[in-house]
Amino acid sequence: MISPVGVTRRVAPTGESPSGFSHVPSMSTTLAPYIEDYVSRLLDHGVLFSTALQQALREIPLHLFTEEYYEQIGPREYRKITVVPDSDNLDQLDTIYSGKPLLATLEGSRPGRRTLPAEILAYMLESLDLEKSMKILEVGSPTGYVAALLAEIVGDQQLIFVMDVGGRTVNKIKRGLARAGLERINVVARDAFYGWYEYAPYDRILITAGCADISPYWMAQLKSKGFLLAPMSHGGWFPLVRLWIESNRIFGKVVGSAGATIDDIRGELYIDSGIRRRVATMRADIIDSPIWSGILERGPTGLRDFWFYIGIRSDKSCAFNVREHRRVVARGVGLDCQEDGWGIIASGVHRLLGTSKALQELDVLYREWEDLGMPRMADYRIELATKATGIESSHAWIIKREFHYQRIWVDRN
Repeated sequence: MISPVGVTRRVAPTGESPSGFSHVPSMSTTLAPYIEDYVSRLLDHGVLFSTALQQALREIPLHLFTEEYYEQIGPREYRKITVVPDSDNLDQLDTIYSGKPLLATLEGSRPGRRTLPAEILAYMLESLDLEKSMKILEVGSPTGYVAALLAEIVGDQQLIFVMDVGGRTVNKIKRGLARAGLERINVVARDAFYGWYEYAPYDRILITAGCADISPYWMAQLKSKGFLLAPMSHGGWFPLVRLWIESNRIFGKVVGSAGATIDDIRGELYIDSGIRRRVATMRADIIDSPIWSGILERGPTGLRDFWFYIGIRSDKSCAFNVREHRRVVARGVGLDCQEDGWGIIASGVHRLLGTSKALQELDVLYREWEDLGMPRMADYRIELATKATGIESSHAWIIKREFHYQRIWVDRN
């Protein structure tokens, strides 16, 4: 067990949870199998590899941070499920420990904030390269679960700082941390745009919500060898980007994917990220043809690597649901060419679907990517600057974000 500095962990008496959570007396009989299955699935999916995170996931019961969630029972109709933390409601535990994102809030009749899928959460935490005694600022999670895991790994509650713009969300975070015996984690209701400069610098800044750009204030709050990890919108999804300071300039690289369905960040930083899943309809002029062999040969990451390149080269990139007779018959990624139709690479079935013009445009992008040697996401390097001057390059692309110009280029070294 990893014991946070400044927190006394009791030796569990007989019949009490070995983790020290006295309010979960049935941990060993009812809860333990759920936690073990939760951890085992993450190991099987290859997103969990450090002993420290495995121990933290086993130590911190997820359901303590779930007061309620919502299930959809009809069009714009949801049912609220209230969770009793010390209850043995097996249906609720099945849902909470399924690893799927939970709808944590409603905004009127519309879905509000969701928890992170377990695979994305684990991959984010592993990508932080955490060590004991690191100070961390975390922004974007609607519960305190991420903060609790961070505290367990670095070994000190008081080194974790959590920000959220919503006062009600902050109160929920505090209640969850209290149930877990982690009241000393620092939590504030404040817009994250300016960071939490009073306690800077930080070894790591973790943004768990999708960003169209990072705040111009965040990087200055890192220690000299620290870095920021954030899902940054790109071509209809959120690649996971690591950013650091080097010679007074912001550099970065892509370290993974946070998918296309995570929440956008709230507050002053909220910008329509363009993340969207378009609905396309099958019609008479839609062509169905084989996918390029190069993507198939690349394996599971081939489609994602090409999608990243599409996002660099085209503002038409997005994800699609293809419907026929009101039924979804294909999902994929590609181009929305407006009046010229749409063209996608259908995932799962490995086919190209779309109008002739859209598929031609998609083929041009594929040939470009092929000529570059089919770079993987990890082959790109990034620089962010507040001005375009000084970062131009004949071997790079420039993407204009809200506060920064992003230079991106291929570097396989």
